[in-house]
Amino acid sequence: MQNASRRDAPGRTQERSWPQCTRSSGLGRPSPAGAFWGRICDFAPPINRPQRPAGRRLRSPPTPESPIAAPVAIEPTPAERSLKLALAAARTAEENNAREVTVLDMRAVTPVFDYFVIATGNSRRQLHAISEEIDNHLEKDLGDKRLGIEGYNESRWILLDYGDVVVHLFDEETRGYYALEDFWNQATRVELPWQADSSGE
Repeated sequence: MQNASRRDAPGRTQERSWPQCTRSSGLGRPSPAGAFWGRICDFAPPINRPQRPAGRRLRSPPTPESPIAAPVAIEPTPAERSLKLALAAARTAEENNAREVTVLDMRAVTPVFDYFVIATGNSRRQLHAISEEIDNHLEKDLGDKRLGIEGYNESRWILLDYGDVVVHLFDEETRGYYALEDFWNQATRVELPWQADSSGE
């Protein structure tokens, strides 16, 4: 409770108590009550009004009927997070001139992985550059640390393991030989949003 002064007549002050509007937002800390949290605050904080000059009418400060709480970031589900990582890896590969970039949804096929990202590079140097750029983007920008890497020195099939997402970077001959898309032919191909946008222009 807090006290606010209310002047009813010149030289006379009356004390009035106001309840604090600090109902919980569900996040463990007080927040403004309102429609966003499904709660309504019965009282607004007190307003100290100035003396009204003679012959002049002052507008009352606006009081919102439904104060809106600050927006709260909603954490993505594990599946949404995996898809975001897979698409980010695919986009980074394309931006570094990888060819035939494919994302496979593996969730209906195996419980071990969520997504495969498959791409082809033209040379050892390009495969190294693609793998390093993907690793840099996923770790620095998305906060996902790589669990393991294989085939980097040979650079015919570089595998980047991010847990639920696995990135396969091939040279053209090795990709054709192992044909992961055919081996996992029950997996669903994920449409790459930026390709759909460019085709619709």
